[in-house]
Amino acid sequence: MTNEFIVAVNCMVFLSRGGRSTSGEMAAEACTNASRVRRVMAMLKKGGLICTREGVRGGYILCGPPEDITLGEVFSLTSGYAYAYRNRQPSIDYECMEGTGLHAVMAKIHLGMEENCRRYLDTITLKDVLFDLDRDLKWK
Repeated sequence: MTNEFIVAVNCMVFLSRGGRSTSGEMAAEACTNASRVRRVMAMLKKGGLICTREGVRGGYILCGPPEDITLGEVFSLTSGYAYAYRNRQPSIDYECMEGTGLHAVMAKIHLGMEENCRRYLDTITLKDVLFDLDRDLKWK
């Protein structure tokens, strides 16, 4: 999972609660810089999850309701792989791994982990995240 994914979810939660926001406001909320937020927002805009408005009253807004946005969509737009497994030559003895078939088995396991992670993220909406956050905040 990448930091871009985490920043994206953080910014989308912020937008869900406040409506429209600038990259500077979201950067302060996500404890990062505005440039990074703009890069992440560009990924989300390209995927149709974020809309923008320019001008004095401009900023970023969600293109749809939180219950229609899944973390799987956000992940697909901002991340490569959930688990770091290299299909290229590993640092350990590659020829030995190839000879025993371990490399192919590990690649298959990695693919299964990826598929399960993506399926799981597809079941979680932004509304679910907001619900969990609100519930947990009440207990503090």
